[in-house]
Amino acid sequence: MSAGPALGPDPSHGSSRPSWTAGAVARLLGVPASTLRSWHRRYGIGPTGHHAGRHRRYTDTDIAALARMQHLITGGMSTESAAHLTHLHPGALETRPNSPARPAELLTAAFRLDIDTVLSSLGTHLITDGVIATWDEVCRPALTELTRRSAPDGTDQCIDVEHLLSWAITTTLHRAPVPPVLPGPPVLLACADREHHTLPLEALRAALAQHAVPTRTLGAAAPTTALHYALHRAPQPPVALVLWAHTTDTADPDALRSLADTGITMIAAGPGWDHSPLPEQVIHPPSLRAALDLLSPPPQRDWP
Repeated sequence: MSAGPALGPDPSHGSSRPSWTAGAVARLLGVPASTLRSWHRRYGIGPTGHHAGRHRRYTDTDIAALARMQHLITGGMSTESAAHLTHLHPGALETRPNSPARPAELLTAAFRLDIDTVLSSLGTHLITDGVIATWDEVCRPALTELTRRSAPDGTDQCIDVEHLLSWAITTTLHRAPVPPVLPGPPVLLACADREHHTLPLEALRAALAQHAVPTRTLGAAAPTTALHYALHRAPQPPVALVLWAHTTDTADPDALRSLADTGITMIAAGPGWDHSPLPEQVIHPPSLRAALDLLSPPPQRDWP
């Protein structure tokens, strides 16, 4: 079924250069704001174009430099040497082992329970490539490989690693800097009844937030009756309901039909719906990126 026009709010505000507060950058990188000030004062790694007496605002390029510096420090380099290398070869760092994580490197750190490296690697990738690419290229392959390693004997030998990695992914997504939300009705996000795979929905929430789209997330295993109640609780009715099903066991077309009958735009997301007979009015995007494109406004302006 054709997705039609984007369902997100109207983005036709003024435009400005993308920039972030020190607090937002500190949360993303997992360091105190005082550390950012110290790096800027001592080593010149910080907000470019900052003027005395004005609030520090970091561009995406500034954040990438900070993330690369943090990677070098995490790898054992002194702060001074890391700053020097960041200044000397800013582009070369992108292809070094300390560049944004790939699934194998992420899993290596996760199996060491090295949460600092996992968080730093995910944060760098998110800054460099965005939420959806981080999910598709790093998080999802790493989780799939983790499941494969656990499958042969069916034991719990990887549960600790899975929990640590899942927590790190969720934390990184919640730390992502986001612009002010645009006015308009929210998108309601929920997992189908008995569905407990929440991470893809967290990724979609974070991606929508980076596009300034308001959301409300109900999390795992939302009964259909609860979703009916939720549609009427908010002062402003949701513009759409995204129902995630990871497997065919949790993909219930009757639930979709019941919810679609309320008149809301109904989006069946996730591989669980791939072979389900869906009601005609239900939209089934083939990927998280397709869902993001459907729900977000056209890129007519930069983030403030």
